[in-house]
Amino acid sequence: MNMPDTLNRSSQPATRLLTRPKIDSRALFVGCHEIVIDHRGQEYRMRIASNGELVLTK
Repeated sequence: MNMPDTLNRSSQPATRLLTRPKIDSRALFVGCHEIVIDHRGQEYRMRIASNGELVLTK
């Protein structure tokens, strides 16, 4: 019995990464409470607020 081409394909692993990279915030801040991120020529500031939350502003 011939199977349609779509059912006969073997499962191939996805070629792109499906998980997001995870970065510990301590690696970004390294002893400071604010960093500047350049994104496409625009500067964004990320800081640790007094309650420990991260705040991102343009």
